[in-house]
Amino acid sequence: MDNLSSIINFLNLALIIIAGLFLHSYLPKYMDEKAKNKASKEDISEITEKVENIKKLHNIEMETLKAQIADKDKITQKRRENYEKIVDSLRVFIRGHENNIEVQIDFYKTYSSAWLWAPNRVLSALNGFVDLQVKIVSHPGSVTQEQVKESYEKVVLEMRKDLGFSSTEQEKYRFFNFA
Repeated sequence: MDNLSSIINFLNLALIIIAGLFLHSYLPKYMDEKAKNKASKEDISEITEKVENIKKLHNIEMETLKAQIADKDKITQKRRENYEKIVDSLRVFIRGHENNIEVQIDFYKTYSSAWLWAPNRVLSALNGFVDLQVKIVSHPGSVTQEQVKESYEKVVLEMRKDLGFSSTEQEKYRFFNFA
């Protein structure tokens, strides 16, 4: 029985030594690897969170830009419509075109609308044209038809520039008389 007890003790000792060696060599590597994996998961989680935050910020900025572009497009469209009406209504002041109360009222409406939608340089050109008309009425013969046409051309060119045609080279608007 002593022998059996010695063998069991020896086997227990051998098992403890083998387990100790196994744990001594395997356990630190396992724990190191486990720590690396945990650190990688935390890093990936942190990086993913940063990427998602950047995406959100980018999307917010993109939506803001889209809204600004849409607003600018609406304003440009409104100006374009208004400018078409202005050009049409200014013809009342050019000799050879119809001039009745309806056309005059239409001019006043479009002139008022221009004050809402047109930038200063267009308003300045438009006011220069209107000032010439006032001068024609108050001092007949003081303004030539050529001056009126040049002022009209300036209004049209300023409107074109405002609508994005900044490289307009044509500087002479052609007037036609079908009489």
